[in-house]
Order: sequence, then C-alpha cells, then structure tokens
Amino acid sequence: MSSPTIPQECDVTVIGGGPTGSTAANKLASRGYQVVLIDKAAHPRNTVGESLIPHFWRYTDELGVTEDIVSEGFLSKGGGLSYWGSELRRLRFRDFGHERPPLHVERDIFDDILLRKAGAGGAQVFQGVQVTTIDDLEGPITTVNYRDADGQPGCLKTRYVLDCSGQAAVVANQLKMRVFDEGLRFSAFWGYYRKSKYLTFDGDVRNDEEKFEHPPATLMSTVGGWGWSWHIMLRKCVSVGVIIPRERLSELRGNSPEDREELFRRHVSNIELTGRLLDEDDFIPGSLRNLRNYAYKPAALTVGNCYLAGDAAAFVDPINSIGVVLAMFSGSIAAHAISRSLEKPSEAQLNRELYSHQFGNRVALFRLLALPNGHDHLSQEELDRAKEAISASSDAELQLMALQATNNLRDDVLNDIFDGLGISKRPKIESVDWPALPL
Repeated sequence: MSSPTIPQECDVTVIGGGPTGSTAANKLASRGYQVVLIDKAAHPRNTVGESLIPHFWRYTDELGVTEDIVSEGFLSKGGGLSYWGSELRRLRFRDFGHERPPLHVERDIFDDILLRKAGAGGAQVFQGVQVTTIDDLEGPITTVNYRDADGQPGCLKTRYVLDCSGQAAVVANQLKMRVFDEGLRFSAFWGYYRKSKYLTFDGDVRNDEEKFEHPPATLMSTVGGWGWSWHIMLRKCVSVGVIIPRERLSELRGNSPEDREELFRRHVSNIELTGRLLDEDDFIPGSLRNLRNYAYKPAALTVGNCYLAGDAAAFVDPINSIGVVLAMFSGSIAAHAISRSLEKPSEAQLNRELYSHQFGNRVALFRLLALPNGHDHLSQEELDRAKEAISASSDAELQLMALQATNNLRDDVLNDIFDGLGISKRPKIESVDWPALPL
C-alpha cells in the first residue's frame, strides 16, 4: 500500500488519510500526478461519525470504491428520528429521491477502505508520519517537514499541499488562523455500548439481534433543553453521544476516566427516550471519548498553494450527519482545483477563488442548519453564502434540508430565507406516537 521510503519531492502532498484526504489523493493520482499522502495515525484507527446520509454514494461511485463498501455489509439506516421538544419526528431519505440507503458504519473500517483504494490507485501512502511544520506556504515550492514512523526527521518538497488533517488542523494551527465558533461552543462526549434496543423508522421497538432484518433509525434526542444526544446502532456495538454547551462541561468532566464514564452513563440513562433503550451494564469500559469546543470557522480556505479541506478547514455540528459527505465534497473539489492549476499555472488564483467560494458556501449553509433557533451568530456574509447555496439546490434537497431543520427545531432562519427567495413549499411533518412505545 505504501513505498518503503518517503520521496523527497512530489506534485501534491496530502496531509491526513480520512475521507477528505483519501478522496483527494485518489482523484489526483488517477489523473497521473505524483501524490504523497501522509497520516500521523495507523489505519484502521478509531474515529466517530458513524451515521452516513446517502449523498456519499456519489463520491464512492466516482472513486470506484462502491463495490468494496457494499461488500463490507455495513448496517443500513432506516431513517432519522428526532425527539425534540415533546414530539418524536421522522425523516426518510428515499422520500426525497435517494434510492440507495444511508448507512451506519464503523468509521475505522469505512475510512480504511477509502484509504486502501487511494493507495491502490497510485497515491503513495505513509502512515505513522507526523507533520511538524510547513515552510514557504506561499512559494512555488512548499516544504513539508515531518517525523516518520521511526521518529526520524525528513522533508518533502511539493508543488501543492492539501491539508486534510481533520481536527488537528495542521496549517490553521501553524498560522494561528483557527477561529472557534461562538455560536456553537459545544463539547461532545461519546462512548459505546455492547447492545441496545432500538427504534425503526415506524417507531417500532426492536431488540439488538433484529437490526439486520429491521433497519434501525438514527435517534437524536434533546437533553434537558441545553443539548442533544445520538443513538446509532452498529453491527457489533452501539454509538451513543451527548452534546453539551461549555457552561455545562463540568457535569461530565470527572476527576478520572472511571469518574467520567460513570457521569456519562448516568447522563445517558436519564435521557428520556435514549435512556430507556439502553442498559448501563452494557457500556464498554474504556470506550469514552470527548472533544471540547469542536466547532470552528475558516479564516481562509487557501494559503498560497495550500488548500484546507474537510475538518482541517471548518467543523460545524454533527446534528445533520453531514460530516463525511462534506469531507468527500471538499476533497473532490480541492483535487479538481489543484489538478487544473497544475495543468494551467496561470489559472491558479482563479481556481483558489472558485474552491473557496464553493466550499465556503456549503460550510455557511450547514452551519446555518446546525445553529439552534434564536441564535444571532450569523454574519451577513454567511447569510449571503447560505442563500447562494440554497438557490443552487434542487427542489428535493430543499425539502430535505427544510425537514431536517424543522425536525431539529432549527428552522427559523431557514424559513426566513425560503420566504425571501420565494420558496413556498414546506415539507410534510410526520410524528410518531412515542408515549405509546412499549419501553
């Protein structure tokens, strides 16, 4: 999958082997460029984000990896359920023209499939390599300094850098241009349970062993009026997470790993619907993870011949399960922009601007869809960008995003935009009689 020695120079260096980096490396290598992908982790590695909406299939088709994903046999997702306020509302993607299913995936396995495909397609992949600094970001040749898997220093001369390093945000942190999002100052705590009851799209309560025959829905529940949680069935376990604002962080902080796990289990057991599906004794010890102040906005999406993509550029909120799709989208359009710039260097600036415009509009839209109602953390530029992205969306996608926002009680700004743009259609809201659930 990788060459034994990192070369001294290449056309494009991709930092990070998640969905963003694998997508970009695959596409660039398929066009004949010398691509080096370096990742500080060794895959498969632990990461969160197991709920995939069906838009990702477009990118797996383009990458030639769809058959591998299908063969893996990930769990189909029956739809989405949102218990917000006093109603359990539902959403099903096939009602909006998506013929292929959304999935619940083990991200370590899913990401490894994408990375192996990039390597098989010609990208040189090196794992366990830590980028230390990047020099001459605005010059025609950039130097990526690193420590290899043996801890030895090295450097790589490259014409373009694509930072797909996720929350590590290598370039943004080096240049001190990472801007934390005051409108989404939340932290995430998540862990895994061995098994669980679950809900289907129709609101039926099923036992763990039925999940392959009766697809589970992703369940999101409000928590105490100040946060929300997720419940995602996987093939061998269950992913459960809690999103809390910074002023409530102390409630889950704890003084030791054991304390934090106890606090987490207690919180989860008190979530009105999710807690009734789980047994505390099924929590997997040592599985708790957390990420503080996870949301940030981009000060810039390109710096010279360096592109920032995926979570290395921006992260909003996982409420709409958009993370992997946005990652693959940004990796795809970044690869296109870099390829065009390598072919015609005179158009490099234009390609940077087009990339920043396209990706920036999507980030603004999904940030708008994630902000809780009543928040005023939207600049006029972000509103204009979101409106442009909305105007370019199909009728089906408009209806889908409207239903997502309505189900999650995050629809006030979106409704104002729809009214201003003359979009009159509103989605049909479907509720499940949740008090009657046999729990």
